[in-house]
Amino acid sequence: MSEPPESYSSKKAGNTRVKVKERKKTVGITLSWDLVKAARKLRINISQFTENCLRGAIEHAYTSIWCGRRDSDPGYRLGKPKS
Repeated sequence: MSEPPESYSSKKAGNTRVKVKERKKTVGITLSWDLVKAARKLRINISQFTENCLRGAIEHAYTSIWCGRRDSDPGYRLGKPKS
């Protein structure tokens, strides 16, 4: 059996929340210096903000693909002979 994931909580993993370190990859992006200055001034964590926006965009893309490929009312075809 494998060992449980490393816990960053000081409590036991009974009924408490346990943080599990998520595997991440360091990537480089190029941003306008004005955007970086404004983000720093507003204390926006660019890395976390980018990750959250990217997750949302991916989820939206998958949702759009799924909804676009199905009929809004597929029941109209049921029971009809195929031509």
